[in-house]
Amino acid sequence: MSPAEPSLNILLINEQPDEIKLVTSSLRGFFPGCRIEAGYSSEEALTFSHQGEWHIILIDHDLRPERGLDILSRLRRNAPYAAIILQTNESDSQTAVQALQNGADFLLFKRSPAFITELLFSVQEAVEKRDLQMKLDHTFQRHQRFIETLSDLVYELDRDGRFVYVGTAVPASPG
Repeated sequence: MSPAEPSLNILLINEQPDEIKLVTSSLRGFFPGCRIEAGYSSEEALTFSHQGEWHIILIDHDLRPERGLDILSRLRRNAPYAAIILQTNESDSQTAVQALQNGADFLLFKRSPAFITELLFSVQEAVEKRDLQMKLDHTFQRHQRFIETLSDLVYELDRDGRFVYVGTAVPASPG
């Protein structure tokens, strides 16, 4: 990230301090200046996810009192714009499907020899995706403001000829 861009804010939730230390040093080496907060339980995950503008939430599957997989949907509600990465020792497809269905953006297998590399690529992809989404939102807002200032009739039809959008220049029908 360039110095002009806001810092990358990452929330790490893991009961294992050694794993937090490894991930933190790897992320700081690849994303200098990133802000990293750590929590050690599912309760801290839910509390911290309300606080701050998180870009990335990396949560471990094996948490107490609730597993990381079980709180994904609540994390998604608390931090809707954050990319959520679930790290797990489970390599079965059922865990992967559940993680994606519950709101995880990425699933990483901790025992993989390439875990750190996969993590860095996942974070980079999430950052790029977020940047693109922000640009799209900005473009949409500019387009919407432009359309609203026109005095001409502006409308959009779908493939079947039904109105999808009608500009504000059309008065509402009494009724």
